[in-house]
Amino acid sequence: MLILEKGLESRQEFGGFFPAVRQLFHQADVYHMLANTLCLSGALFVYNLLSVVQRHLGEGGLIRMLLSPLPDKPEANRPNG
Repeated sequence: MLILEKGLESRQEFGGFFPAVRQLFHQADVYHMLANTLCLSGALFVYNLLSVVQRHLGEGGLIRMLLSPLPDKPEANRPNG
């Protein structure tokens, strides 16, 4: 999406969409674009991960789990079996 946005932004300057995208990869701006892509991908991954965890724990379960103190002995929390 970021490549599409940059290509559409600069298509007038470079005479079309594809020349603008080609020029984007020949400029130093490609590192900025890659950094933005990595940050955005990481943020979406964390958001989706937390959504799945919250769905399993129920409404407010994730916050309760993060705010509750840790038990002294983790073995006491395991079911017998």
